[in-house]
Amino acid sequence: MDAVNSLLTLAKAKSKRIAQGSWYKINSSFLPPILSSNINPHFHKNHLPPEKTAPLKMATQRWKSIGHAFQKKQVFVNDNGQHNEEAFSAAYLRHLHEVEISNPANANLDVWQDWNRWQAERRLWNQYLEPRGLGAYPWPSPPHPSSFPKNLGLETVPGPTPEYGGRKKLLESSSTQRVVAPLSSELTKIVIANRGEIAVRIAFTLKKLGIHSVAVYSRQDRGTLHVAVADCSHLLEGNTVAETYLDGKQIIKIAKTSGAEAIIPGYGFLSENADFAEECEKEGIIWIGPTPHQMRTLGLKHLALELAQQSGIPLLHGSALVETVEAALTEADTIGYPLMMKSTAGGGGIGLQKCSTPEDIQTAFATVSHQGKTYFNESGIFLEHFVENARHIEVQIIGNGQGDVKHLGLRDCSLQRRNQKVIEESPATCISAETSRQMCEAALRLAKSLSYRNVGTVEFIYDSTTRLFYFLEVNTRLQVEHSVTEAVLRIDLVEAMIRVASNDSSTLFDSFSEIADTSLFGHAIEARVYAENPLQSFRPSNGTISELSFPDNARVDTWISIGTKITSSFDPLLAKVTVHGTNRKDAIKRLQSALRDTEISGVETNLAYLQEIAAWGLFEDNAFTTNSLNTFEHSAAVFQVLDAGPLTTVQDYPGRLDLWHVGIPPSGPMDDYSFRLANKILGNAPHLAGLECTSVGPTLLFSCATTITVTGATAEVTVDGVPVPMFEAVRVNPCQVLKIGPATSGLRTYLGIEGGIAVPKVFGSCSTFALGKLGGHNGRALCKDDMLPIQSCKSLQKIGAPTRIIQPPFTNRWILHVLSGPHAYPDFFDKSDYEILFSECWKVHYNSNRIGVRLTGPRPKFARNDGGEAGLHPSNIHDSPYSIGSISFTGDEAVIGTCDGPSLGGFLIFATVITADMWKIGQMKPGDEIKLCAVTIDEAMTLEKELRESIEELSPLPVAVRSPKITDPVVGRINSHGREIICRQAGDAAILLEFGENEFDIRASFHIYAFIQHHLRFPDKAIRELTPGARSIHVRYDPLSTQGAIISLLTMIEKCLGPALPESASSRTVSLPLVIEHKSTLAAVDRYSRTIRSTAPWLPNNIDFLAKYNGLAHRDEIANIVFDATFLVLGLGDVFFGAPCAIPLDPRHRLFGTKYSPNRSFTPDGTVGIGGQYLCIYGMDSPGGYQLIGRTVPIWDRWAAAKGKERMWMFEVFDRIRFYSVSEETLDEARESETTDNLVKIEDGELNLADYEAWIKEISEEASETRRLRLQTLKETGLVDELKQAYQSDSSHGGKEDEGEVLNDKGMIVRADIAGRCWQCTIKEGDIVEVGQELISVESMKMEIRILTPRSGRIVRLLVGVGQTLDVGDRICVLSDREDGDEHVGENVPGVRA
Repeated sequence: MDAVNSLLTLAKAKSKRIAQGSWYKINSSFLPPILSSNINPHFHKNHLPPEKTAPLKMATQRWKSIGHAFQKKQVFVNDNGQHNEEAFSAAYLRHLHEVEISNPANANLDVWQDWNRWQAERRLWNQYLEPRGLGAYPWPSPPHPSSFPKNLGLETVPGPTPEYGGRKKLLESSSTQRVVAPLSSELTKIVIANRGEIAVRIAFTLKKLGIHSVAVYSRQDRGTLHVAVADCSHLLEGNTVAETYLDGKQIIKIAKTSGAEAIIPGYGFLSENADFAEECEKEGIIWIGPTPHQMRTLGLKHLALELAQQSGIPLLHGSALVETVEAALTEADTIGYPLMMKSTAGGGGIGLQKCSTPEDIQTAFATVSHQGKTYFNESGIFLEHFVENARHIEVQIIGNGQGDVKHLGLRDCSLQRRNQKVIEESPATCISAETSRQMCEAALRLAKSLSYRNVGTVEFIYDSTTRLFYFLEVNTRLQVEHSVTEAVLRIDLVEAMIRVASNDSSTLFDSFSEIADTSLFGHAIEARVYAENPLQSFRPSNGTISELSFPDNARVDTWISIGTKITSSFDPLLAKVTVHGTNRKDAIKRLQSALRDTEISGVETNLAYLQEIAAWGLFEDNAFTTNSLNTFEHSAAVFQVLDAGPLTTVQDYPGRLDLWHVGIPPSGPMDDYSFRLANKILGNAPHLAGLECTSVGPTLLFSCATTITVTGATAEVTVDGVPVPMFEAVRVNPCQVLKIGPATSGLRTYLGIEGGIAVPKVFGSCSTFALGKLGGHNGRALCKDDMLPIQSCKSLQKIGAPTRIIQPPFTNRWILHVLSGPHAYPDFFDKSDYEILFSECWKVHYNSNRIGVRLTGPRPKFARNDGGEAGLHPSNIHDSPYSIGSISFTGDEAVIGTCDGPSLGGFLIFATVITADMWKIGQMKPGDEIKLCAVTIDEAMTLEKELRESIEELSPLPVAVRSPKITDPVVGRINSHGREIICRQAGDAAILLEFGENEFDIRASFHIYAFIQHHLRFPDKAIRELTPGARSIHVRYDPLSTQGAIISLLTMIEKCLGPALPESASSRTVSLPLVIEHKSTLAAVDRYSRTIRSTAPWLPNNIDFLAKYNGLAHRDEIANIVFDATFLVLGLGDVFFGAPCAIPLDPRHRLFGTKYSPNRSFTPDGTVGIGGQYLCIYGMDSPGGYQLIGRTVPIWDRWAAAKGKERMWMFEVFDRIRFYSVSEETLDEARESETTDNLVKIEDGELNLADYEAWIKEISEEASETRRLRLQTLKETGLVDELKQAYQSDSSHGGKEDEGEVLNDKGMIVRADIAGRCWQCTIKEGDIVEVGQELISVESMKMEIRILTPRSGRIVRLLVGVGQTLDVGDRICVLSDREDGDEHVGENVPGVRA
């Protein structure tokens, strides 16, 4: 009580004391038991006076703020008018022992040490269990009936049947539980020998009872929920199930090591292993289950049948164990067909097969015997008569091991597929009350004959025709479907098991005197949700849970959360959805509603199958049997991918907007014109999702009738092999196959489907960003056998005349309209050299894709020698945001930034593709020629208007012929209060604002910060998004607004800032672990050297390169600089996903360097790189150009929401990053176990402008000298001159014509119709090939494209080899007739793409 009073006194402390620097720290021992395993679990609210319990009602509401305080390592109590003291006291009243008043000067960080465990617990309750019907944290006195119960026990309290919606407790009727005395057992710690939902469920009851739970887990399960919810956990050594969850010796060792007194098995694994139970008892460990003798007697079906017969229970006509096929055939003749062949130790539908003929006996015998031996270590087989119209009814029993056995009602488990239960319910309303009574009596006779101990289930077959029942088997464990019994009896079966094992069940059994159906509460139904595909014979599905939503009106037992990986190593059960109603009809309605409200993405599930069953007339009428699902026809509005093509993705328009400032690209269709036409033709809303198909389209099987259209590149489109037109609405019937062939002109085709494709939206869009594993179908391109749901397949409106338009003109010579700039002459080019970029032709490089389209063409001649502080190459600029369509020079190569490209980079942009021509980029093939045509902003807006009208009216797109007009990209200057901002056009809907001189200036950074903050406080809808760079802001504006109007608006913002910029800004310090030269970053450098460029000056080692060219005495000085430096974040998204562009605050830590040219194709996530004076941390596996230093933790968390985080990215602009050294083993272990948050430390703070500038002034002389020495080193080494030389690829080129060569071979010359690098030759000279056979595979646009032979014949000459690059028209081979005929002599034919 003194501790409680102390807390309340402190909680009411006035804010002035806080202002004076006092703070109040709560040690980890004060946490509730859900937060700490080292706490007395019996401290109860009733120990407090009533007036001090009211704050408990505030606890859940304020939980998040408490967690936020913990994350800062200290728990502050601060009222400040927000009553935080009440929330604080409420959270810790229950288990408060001591309050320590400290001063920051001598504070220790005990709380921080417990933060990681607290975070896992908070995530479990607030983000997982509570929203899934498992209640809020178990406060001692629930403020309302739906709170978590004090005693999930066995209580009878008068009251009406409650409603079962909202945030419920684990057991749905907690307000009317059966109550017994508090548990008096000495059990304090129990090992849960299981995984998945049952392990989570058991831990829930142990937590409520105050018993310490010990989880065991395999490496695959280390991050799953059953580990998070347990008080402690132990790794099971081994890789297979047999080596882990089935290794009884290892589990017993863990129990003894951890000090556990008992083991509880759940179901499956070792739950019915009598040898394991016996070994536990030999070791002095309590086995929470039946005795080993009972498990053996009842677990082996032939022995259970003998005991049932002795107990006077009706049996089906069957056999004893049969050892041979011949004996089985003889017994079958006596029993009669059909019959069931059963393994004596089978269960869960395993080791069980129906036989209707002697041939079935011969086929099934070996299979059933093998399954019994494999799964249950028993190969014995017996036969039993098969009941055609059967119901599967089971009786829940519980015994105290001393002869007292009670039944707990019946369950109907008749809805089965392949002998696997699908939906279960209680009570069993399909049988009469008299039959129910007889079944229960039979079950009790059987159990009492053995003095049965603990819970079990006696199963019966009920013949619906004869209305007779027969003994089936006994399960000596807790059943999967136990939740329906708990719901209708308002009990906790796990607690009951523990009470029996604790010899503390007398009161419990008194409350069970004799339960009849009349004492049941309503009706409960459970549906099992599996990761399996009903349309593919229920094949298990693997993947990662990407979207998850469970209903509020049901109990959900599950182990999954967003980010959970589903593998084939374990049973595919994802969740059990249990509903409760006043009667069966009411329960069915609730089940239908609950299943509709359940959403799981990332894996295929049986949810649609369950939804159909729940609405099935036979189910609603209770007229089904165990065979009914064998003939149940499941239909779904989906299409199946039979062949995915090289790159087929789900996209929508306009994609993922408003996240450019954190490096999340919009994605969406590359050719948005063709995509939008598809939706318009079908009458779809413009935003509905469709498919983008690159090079070669997919083959799809439709399960329902719908209407489709194919637009984009010219290709052969067939339905069931019959050609259908493009750009026209086409009907597709169920079971028809749509095939989209190779693109013959253009590159990408688009499939629109009536109603669109139903995939989850991520950041407001269905579009796929495959490189970032974001959006679309499971964050990736489609694969064979994927099943994609269609948004709507309802009755199709009759379409009159076909809706058709003229196909857009596709070519291999494109006119691409652009706006000049933002970087042009005279700053970056001489005018004449700049104009050459528009007068000469460019060609599309084969190494192009959705991230960027590389161009080969005129070499740039820059007007400057280097990039100054931004980098050594003249193309380098201070990292600046890009527009979609920006054409940048990455070194000497031009790249068009596309819809999957990065938002921020350090390369100048000489032109930007106008919005109206962006669709053309999506249709450009490698080898196509491009001529850039500069236009004015007014012309760009006119062309955009024509494109919109073409879509809206389904009219031909006008062929635009424009005269080139190169204009000055500097479209304005904003001068106010002595400051200047340069306005550069960055496309027809964006402006790039440049602040200050061409160098880093902290005052310019504060200017940028103030500008953005003002817009956020006073937004204008004309400005869509502001994205900061190192010394710039990218302004994306409403395309219907004029450029002049936007500049006026920006001028007004600048004037509103006033003469004085902010003197300080919020600036967190983020401390990250760093491994210098991690093996993964060294591998990335080596990969670049082997596959892209082997002679670059930064090879073979990036750190050696930086040390050498910065004049450092030893390579270790690079690491010293990185660890000493504090890096200020200036922008996000440098290489996607919140990747920071950061600069050392201390100019002495700024290094000279350059970026890779050409870029790397791969950089592992978490890589730390330096480019020029800037630092970047890669947010994902991606291309990149920074010099690689080492690796840190992931800075992008795809599953942030499941962990209670507000966002996926780590950093904010103006954060300060510091690194500390860790071992490679420490970092790798944290990454593998997904505990990298433990290594990140974040502290709030401020950055003061005046203080920083004063400090810079103090060190200015030393900083200038450091810079001078490094520049001198650069000049002496000649690196700058070397970098200015254009890089020439050393790739050999194959298949070119030799002017001196005379082709004497008779035959057809097969030529490439696409540019790329040959990575595989599947033929050799002399081979006989058939039409359509693969000749070579070409790597192009990050895809593998197969070139097929256009006809049959013999390979006379092979003209290309592995590793050689091909251009369009290059020769591949010479193909003759099989007999070397000459009918095709000299004929030139392109190969066929597949």
